[in-house]
Amino acid sequence: MEAWWAAMREPVEPIGVTELLEALWWLPGPEQALESGLVKAFPSGPIDVDRLDSAGWVGLGLSPRQAASAMRYRQAVGGFRNAEVLGRMRVLPDGWMERHGDRLVFPVDLTTREDKGQKAKAVKPDSSLPEPRRAGASQAGQESPVDLNVADSLTLIGLPGVGPWVSGRILAARRRWGGFADTSLLVEALGWDSLARAIMPRFTCGPEAVHRRCPDSLSVEEWEALPGIGRREAATLARFVGHHGGSRETLRSCRILDSTRWNRVLPYLGCGGEEHP
Repeated sequence: MEAWWAAMREPVEPIGVTELLEALWWLPGPEQALESGLVKAFPSGPIDVDRLDSAGWVGLGLSPRQAASAMRYRQAVGGFRNAEVLGRMRVLPDGWMERHGDRLVFPVDLTTREDKGQKAKAVKPDSSLPEPRRAGASQAGQESPVDLNVADSLTLIGLPGVGPWVSGRILAARRRWGGFADTSLLVEALGWDSLARAIMPRFTCGPEAVHRRCPDSLSVEEWEALPGIGRREAATLARFVGHHGGSRETLRSCRILDSTRWNRVLPYLGCGGEEHP
């Protein structure tokens, strides 16, 4: 919309909704906008795809909706470990991998670089600092992560980068979901992906600590209380289970539970029987 408005050389009169929708229909997509020069391309240089936020994906040619899908896909697969995992993401525009493939950097590459850097430092240790100070710095760097499922508000607020607002969002999500099955759920709990990924290394959690529910007895409100499930999806799931049951095989056939939602809700489902998730 901003690109279209910038292209207008003269003031325009207000138009109706129908005319506006028709004008928006003919706006170029991200790839066409890059080719035509209406928007600037992403700066050259290495692209750490595992750390891109929504704005970063948009800058690389994805639409806002595609960027949101990319963030959800990364959470579902546990991060972009290599080009094969990234290439399976369906929302990538045609030719995207070929266009940016030579600049993509993955966590394996970064880990290899860090390991080489650490080995180089090990050969030439820094002896300029007194021994007690070096020991203190080492202990500070080895602080253990905080468990998201047991930490209270005071513990959370005491962590760097976690204030009252973040602490409140974490505790509210923990009460609503029945615990954190994975630290990647911080993105959904905070609604702020860049902040969530910045503080994620400070935390730990596990699916064994979450409250599990029986799919056969869940109401619409209880489905909605699960991670990644909105009101519409909750109503659909409640009707589906009412007609077909809540076994693992049955739920996997429900179209509303795509791979992303399935991986999110699976740790929260179970009745203790083998026929259930």
